[in-house]
Amino acid sequence: MFTLNTLLTAFEENGKLCYEGEHYESGELVWTGDLWRLWPTTDESRCESVKQNRLHALMEKKGWQLRFYDEIITDMDGKAHESQPSSYSWTPTWRILESCEVWSKQNALDDIEKYVEVLMNEDVKNRYDRWDIDFSEHGFTRFDYAAESGFHHGQTDTPESVKEMIEKEHGADCDIVFSIDSTGQFDVHFSAWYRKSE
Repeated sequence: MFTLNTLLTAFEENGKLCYEGEHYESGELVWTGDLWRLWPTTDESRCESVKQNRLHALMEKKGWQLRFYDEIITDMDGKAHESQPSSYSWTPTWRILESCEVWSKQNALDDIEKYVEVLMNEDVKNRYDRWDIDFSEHGFTRFDYAAESGFHHGQTDTPESVKEMIEKEHGADCDIVFSIDSTGQFDVHFSAWYRKSE
C-alpha cells in the first residue's frame, strides 16, 4: 500500500529526502531532496516511478512542499526559508551570523541587542538581509532622511554618505545601524538609525 509515511520513510532512508521543518511564512511542512535523482528517467523501473509519482501527489494533497535542496535554508529554530530570490523586491527572512547561526527576523526581534551588535560590526555593502525593524525602543532615533540608491538620477546615497551626514549633525560618537525599507529592480530605499554611544 502506498501510504505517505511508508513512502517518506523509504525515500528518507535512501538519502533522497530530508525533512527541513515548517515554512517560516506559510507554515507548510517542507521536505527537500535531489529531485533530479528522485524522479526516474524513462528507462528506470516502472515500480519506482509509480512510488515517486504517488509520493508527490500525496504530499501536494497534504499541502506539504517538496523542494530542491538548494531552494531552502533552515534556521536554528527549525523553520524553513526560501534561499533564492523570487522577485526584485525579495528580502530574505533569514541571515547567517559569523557564528554560523542561521537567524530569522523573529530571532533578531527576540535578541535585538545582539542583532544591533551584529549590524554595527559588519560591512554594509552588498547586504540585502537588513530588515525593516523599529529600533526606537532600544535608544535609537531614525535619521530624518529618505536614503535611496539606484540607477535613476539622484539615487546616489550610500551608507558612508548617510553616516557622514549623521556625524555632521549629531557628532561622531554615534552608534549607527541601517535597515532596508524596500527594494526594486533598479533601486533600494534604506533608513539609518543612530544613538549616542555610551
